[in-house]
Amino acid sequence: MSLTFLFWLSLFYTLILFATQVYEMLTPGQPHLNVAILNAFYVALMSAYVGGKEFKRWKDGEGNPINRPLWLRGEWFVGLWAI
Repeated sequence: MSLTFLFWLSLFYTLILFATQVYEMLTPGQPHLNVAILNAFYVALMSAYVGGKEFKRWKDGEGNPINRPLWLRGEWFVGLWAI
């Protein structure tokens, strides 16, 4: 699978999960979807995308974070996303 395909697939799936969570927030007390399987697939999808991207970065010789500006480092985004 190419990284471009994984990017668009993960973006689309992220939007679907976000819409599902907004729907559940706006309709309290009603039966909801069981999102455990959806979330497990999301973690697997994001792991595949990030793993492929990191492997490509290391393979291309861009693994040294000193070569990138401080505000472009992906570690900041991952940390913010985790919080």
